[in-house]
Amino acid sequence: CNANGKLRQNMDEDKVGNNSVSWCSDSKITKHTHTWAIQNFAFCKSDLIVSSKYDPYGGKKLEWYYRLNPNYVKDRYIWVRLELVVERCNVPVQLIVRTSVQNTQSTKFCKDKAIKVEKGSEICCVDLLRDSFFAENSVTFHIQVIVVEEYKCQEVPNMHVIQPHSKLLENFSHLHDDKEFCDVKIVVGDQEFFGHKAILAVRSPVFRAMFQTKMIESKRNEVTIDDIEPKVFTELLRFIYTDSVENLDTMALELLQAADKYDLEKLKAKCESVLCGGISEKTVIAMLNTADLYRAEQLRRATVGFIERTANFMNSEDWKNLWKTNFELANQTVCEILKLKN
Repeated sequence: CNANGKLRQNMDEDKVGNNSVSWCSDSKITKHTHTWAIQNFAFCKSDLIVSSKYDPYGGKKLEWYYRLNPNYVKDRYIWVRLELVVERCNVPVQLIVRTSVQNTQSTKFCKDKAIKVEKGSEICCVDLLRDSFFAENSVTFHIQVIVVEEYKCQEVPNMHVIQPHSKLLENFSHLHDDKEFCDVKIVVGDQEFFGHKAILAVRSPVFRAMFQTKMIESKRNEVTIDDIEPKVFTELLRFIYTDSVENLDTMALELLQAADKYDLEKLKAKCESVLCGGISEKTVIAMLNTADLYRAEQLRRATVGFIERTANFMNSEDWKNLWKTNFELANQTVCEILKLKN
């Protein structure tokens, strides 16, 4: 029964596909600008003045014209009413109408009007009070109609582009192994190493300071290091180029010292992680001193926590010797242990 159940589950999982579909909705927007000059407007007594018809598509899908009533009566006042008359519409659209009227002296701007046209005909009205502005011999209407068509949704093909595998680490590893294009020699003990100033400087603020133009190392293109063993510097240089090290378990303490000197925080953290795993009653004081000497905060917290959890450790000879040799560190450790207990 269990075997059949597992088989059925696997078959069901095989049937599940990873189908992804994308859509895009968009609307076509076009702007149409018209200028309509009315001559001898001050003497106009006609009820209606009609413009020519306009077909923005050229296929009779949408057609409108303008109609002007110079003597429209509303609320006991005489208005000038401009109408946009949609005579034919075979495509759902929204029209946004922006209007201004100009005489020889000034221009009046009207509020935008909007109408939605589904089918058939519609009228959009703009009213302006007939005052002294319209006493001029001629006026000109400037009309902009923004046609917003109905949103249409289309399926967008999903193009899966295969990204090539990054060779960045491989390339930097090749730079580390190959002496070509090296521009600095590093002498460590009786061994010589070669590197690239740009890479060393961008990875380590200490190397960057060395290669400043006024420093001796920059002028000679040579650096001498006398406080690190060649085997340790080998791994330090490997980390600078490849972000990885070998034999970390056997030289974590030495690499911690080197990482602290050259301000390599990630390498320092890797070393602390290994050293934290080796804390015991025999090593805890040495680890505590190491953490204090090289500002290894994670290692220091681990040693303080170990001492706090270990019963009667403060009665040990190692702890008593710490009080004698490094009173400040012992006192600081006690204060941190008290904080943990509280």
